[in-house]
Amino acid sequence: MKQSLGEQCNQLLQEVKFGVIDGMYDLDLEEYFIDRDYFEGLFEKNNFFVIGRKGTGKSALYNWIHTTSSKKGNICINILFNEFPFQRLLELKDNSFAQPYQYQTICKNMILGQFAYSIVTDENHLDNDEYKQLVYYINNFIGRGVDDCFRKTINKVREKSGSLNLEKISLAKTNCVEETYGFDDTDLNQINSVLQRIIVHYLKIYPCSTRFIIQIDGIDENYNQVTAFEGKINDYMQLIISLMKSVYGINQAFYKDKINIAKCVVYLRSDIFNSIHEFDPKSARWEQHTMTLSWVITARNKWLYNDLRKLINTRITCSIAYMNGYDGFSELINYRAVCLNNKSGLLERHLFEYIVNRTFHRPRDIIQFMIKLQEASKQEGELNYTSFSLAEKNYSLWFLSEITNEISPKIKNIKALFSFLRTIGSKPINQSTFKKKYEKFQAQIGLPVEELLEYLYSIAIISNINDKGKWFSVIRNEKSTLNPDIKIILHPGFWKGLYTSTF
Repeated sequence: MKQSLGEQCNQLLQEVKFGVIDGMYDLDLEEYFIDRDYFEGLFEKNNFFVIGRKGTGKSALYNWIHTTSSKKGNICINILFNEFPFQRLLELKDNSFAQPYQYQTICKNMILGQFAYSIVTDENHLDNDEYKQLVYYINNFIGRGVDDCFRKTINKVREKSGSLNLEKISLAKTNCVEETYGFDDTDLNQINSVLQRIIVHYLKIYPCSTRFIIQIDGIDENYNQVTAFEGKINDYMQLIISLMKSVYGINQAFYKDKINIAKCVVYLRSDIFNSIHEFDPKSARWEQHTMTLSWVITARNKWLYNDLRKLINTRITCSIAYMNGYDGFSELINYRAVCLNNKSGLLERHLFEYIVNRTFHRPRDIIQFMIKLQEASKQEGELNYTSFSLAEKNYSLWFLSEITNEISPKIKNIKALFSFLRTIGSKPINQSTFKKKYEKFQAQIGLPVEELLEYLYSIAIISNINDKGKWFSVIRNEKSTLNPDIKIILHPGFWKGLYTSTF
């Protein structure tokens, strides 16, 4: 019996390996990763910080850079900040520095220590005085065979007489007079000065092309945890600022001495990065050293040719080889199959645009939509309007959960917020109407209405929309702000999740 179009699409869909939504744990990432000149952007330019919204691929890039670096013969160390004893780290302030830089002593030492370890373990190392000094530091302050210098440093540093100290390891005594190689003081600031001077001198004359790369991710994983404790958010923001200031200072020291083979890179959510400016106005200078991850599709004529579509098509091609050269999305997610039994007219003709507009224009979102579509089509036995609608509902519930996790540190009574937003509906409304409806919920939610409006806009739950139907959103322009003079509308994917969750 001949298969229907929907059955053919379903059969192909089941062959595709879309991967997992979190690039940190995608074992097949290298197979279908899209290189958007990332390596050049980070290491041929003076960029230190990778900034992007949650789900834009920071962790995927973090892992891909590590793998690519190893293949190029480089030494790349990946550091996950959320795996450290975080409460212990927050205790290691250096009060000799003013806020918000009281953690820069410990942060700088962890980074320099990791560079020292990378040099010491390099098979092509120079056997000179600087190398011997770094070997001495690792053996006497960190410990042999330890590649986790960050964790080791956190556990060994102690406050003493108002300053941070890193005590030496007790080694077996000999009759020889010990050479200290300049590390005579256990004061962490003094150690940092000696370490940086030695590392810079060593790298200036290092003859090989090997790069020494340190990548730091997972800083934002502690955000929800920290905001649950009163008084901890200021310390947390200080820690992030101190870390970024340390990275900035060390990288600039390398750059000043024309050292292009060493760099430390930090990955951070854009909302946290933007909020840093409230705590430290000087942080604005870091903007010119950022690489921002954005997948936003802005022009209507780009819906057929963009990186989000390329991302999906690459994964299709990797699973179905003969699709190479075709637009895999339109072949598998065939409009005629989806809309064959659609008599409601709810689906737009351009399915890719329809799907993307239910997301925040992020790889994580669109991959999840495709996975849900794959699952729903398998359940129905074909790709059709019913399976597409089921996939959209399941995706929207997931999307609602993602947003809940993101806003829970800011708004404690999520249930009251969602109850209120259900009263807004899916159509554009005047902001005066929004404010009137909010009066019944303000006591439960606890935010002034103007603050709530600005917050919901800042995380793309609401957008501005003019009388001609044109949308204005932080999805397309992260630096845009709410216009109080025109209507607002709930994000369609978020609204679908709100609506579906009540049934």
